[in-house]
Amino acid sequence: MKDQKVRVTANSLFRPECAAPEVVQKYEDDKDGGPNMDRIIIAWYQPLSSSSPWNWDAITILAEKARLSLQTSETKYAASWLTIPELMKQIVACLRDTKKIMDPSSTSSSKTMAVQQRRRSRRLMVSMLSHEHNA
Repeated sequence: MKDQKVRVTANSLFRPECAAPEVVQKYEDDKDGGPNMDRIIIAWYQPLSSSSPWNWDAITILAEKARLSLQTSETKYAASWLTIPELMKQIVACLRDTKKIMDPSSTSSSKTMAVQQRRRSRRLMVSMLSHEHNA
């Protein structure tokens, strides 16, 4: 059984889709639409907490999908780590950095993204050069 919690990492440079404000508002007003199992989209301009019904429902769906995936994996995890509240807590923790980049209220979001992309590129280049040198 694994001794550590599941950790989600973000290695790609793509920018995730953001739920449109009018769609989120309609969901919050009328419970019409909303995140679903096939298309989970976060409203990055809202909190990653229960104060945002849209995001909380999206995070709940992510946790349910994660639990199903982890329960059927060959690696076994402690049952306490596979509870929906625990998985939701882990997902929120993992989404915080992305939210900082995606939140339009952050004046430096595009600047932050550019800096992170440059750093990632440098690390990849150093890693490749180091690998070639050691080969």
